[in-house]
Amino acid sequence: MESNYTKYVQRLGTPIRLKFMQEKVIARLMVGHAQKIVLHLMSDLVNSGRTLYCDNFYNSVPLAKELLDKKTYICGTLRKYRRGNPKDLCSSKLKKGEVNAQENQFGVKVIIWKDKRNVLMASTRSEDGKNLLPTGRRNRNGERIFKPSAVLAYNSAKKGVDYSDQMSAYYTALRKSTKWYKKVAFELLLGTSVVNAFVIFNELRDKKIEMINFREEIVNRLLASAAAPQQLLVTASRQHLRKKSQKHELMQRPGPAKTSRKRCLPCYTKMSNEKGSKEARKNSKRIVTYCNGCEEKPTI
Repeated sequence: MESNYTKYVQRLGTPIRLKFMQEKVIARLMVGHAQKIVLHLMSDLVNSGRTLYCDNFYNSVPLAKELLDKKTYICGTLRKYRRGNPKDLCSSKLKKGEVNAQENQFGVKVIIWKDKRNVLMASTRSEDGKNLLPTGRRNRNGERIFKPSAVLAYNSAKKGVDYSDQMSAYYTALRKSTKWYKKVAFELLLGTSVVNAFVIFNELRDKKIEMINFREEIVNRLLASAAAPQQLLVTASRQHLRKKSQKHELMQRPGPAKTSRKRCLPCYTKMSNEKGSKEARKNSKRIVTYCNGCEEKPTI
């Protein structure tokens, strides 16, 4: 069975709360259930003057009223036949570029704007209404393009969701699987969580890095952490040998240097922890000296 989940996303594009729903539940989902999901995700974020942007799957006039009662504003697209919609406004015929709006006694505004097709919005923001604002772009005839303030605000805010999904899709670890929970687990662990960390990491740094470099650095650090216990065992063994016999003698391997050179153990260990074993094998220094006093006779 497939599973879907709803993301609550901050302005930076970092999802901070999720709600899981199975496909059968989504098929049965009524307006009341959609409203409950939104209120659940916003449970500890209300009463603080925030603005929620959501699409027409969740948005409704009753939801807008309930959030407004909790000192939380809403702005988003709206489905034509949702309960509470003004029927005369939703069925009005407009020419391209025209806008109309109605506000009920609770302060919920329903806005209809004609672009290529009718766009229906519900908003409780004070600045939204019949006003059209310039987008900063022009059409092919050189004329300025205007859109309602609610549409501009919604498009700007939804970039966070689009950005999160886009960054998760880069270098995805998802593979075909009959178990839906495996896909969700990999998406959350290697997709959403990594994107969150990537956004925060770049926000706190003057010099930003690319997503591929960030992922490679995570892998290198995880490999270094996994190798740390083995390194501790090797270090403990060497310390035991030093206590048993403190006599160390630096010797040179016999034969021509071309064939007797081996990788310097301290150099290889340090580079392997920092950049990975592949880089260490390639770039660590090769020398001909070794310690004759140590049991393993390491190249140093």
